[in-house]
Amino acid sequence: MKRTTYILLIYCILFLFSLSLNAKGATQDEIINNLQRVTQQLKNTIEHICPSNSYLKNGLCYCNDGLVWNENGTQCITYNQSCQNKYGPHTYGDKNYCYCEEGYVWNKDKTKCITYNEDCSSLYGSHSIAGKGDTKNKYLCYCEEGYVWNTNKTKCITPKEWCLSVYNNDEHIEAYKEGDEYKCKCIDGYVWRDKLQRCITYTEDCKLTYGDHVIGIKGDEKYADYCNCEEGYSWNLDKTECIPKFKVFIEYSSPEYSELLLYGFIYSLIPILILVMIFTLIIESQLKKELLFKELSIFFGLGILLTPLVYLIETLFSKITSINLSGNLSFFTLIWYYLGIAAI
Repeated sequence: MKRTTYILLIYCILFLFSLSLNAKGATQDEIINNLQRVTQQLKNTIEHICPSNSYLKNGLCYCNDGLVWNENGTQCITYNQSCQNKYGPHTYGDKNYCYCEEGYVWNKDKTKCITYNEDCSSLYGSHSIAGKGDTKNKYLCYCEEGYVWNTNKTKCITPKEWCLSVYNNDEHIEAYKEGDEYKCKCIDGYVWRDKLQRCITYTEDCKLTYGDHVIGIKGDEKYADYCNCEEGYSWNLDKTECIPKFKVFIEYSSPEYSELLLYGFIYSLIPILILVMIFTLIIESQLKKELLFKELSIFFGLGILLTPLVYLIETLFSKITSINLSGNLSFFTLIWYYLGIAAI
């Protein structure tokens, strides 16, 4: 029963008692004496109603210094007990406020005190822990070993999850650790292409540049990744695409290269003709029992006629095949030329 209820009850009792005295025809002095007696008795009763560690003042019960009423108003307790009744353990308080003990902080709803680790977990997930703070904070939140912050730094996730979030959820992406830092890369057999925003195979990468019928091959530490044609296909002249092998001959047989092929054919016959002429002259000279010098002079004289032709063929061959003969063939032909001049 509340203290105000007791006070009202006292006044009601006194009022009813005075009415009963008047009804009995008591004198005024008798009524006053009786009221004083009843009041003293009620006062003694109220003093016994106030709980321990409290006192009566002006008809009300008050807690002693350093104590406050509990939530039900039936008992006087300490400030610390009052805070712990409201917010749980690890709290303490004073006359005005409740506080968390050292090593504890308020939760987000400020309904209880929790550890630093519990606070980090409630803010950033179960894999967040508290660590050393800075000049402004007693502690800071970090991710456990094997976890990293997401891009918004709102949750601790695995390195794999981080790579997926950064690289468009590509299933061919993986995380690896370099020093103290996690990085992302495509799994073996795949390469990342920013234009496509995904990992693709080496063959797909080659096809982006060279079209169909090309395959990609992974290199090693010495050789970079490179592309090659499928079986039955070869590079065209400019090495911009793979074409069927029979088309390679057609391409080289086009009017643009027909003259070159003709000269190349003739040029390929020159060594054979030279050998035939040498053996013919040797045999003929032996049969005629004549000196070989005369026939050789005729042979070397042919160098005068063949030297310009050899030089032209060499130039065209180097231009179309990108193979630089460095004038070696024409150099030997030029020697032949001067020997021919000397012989004549």
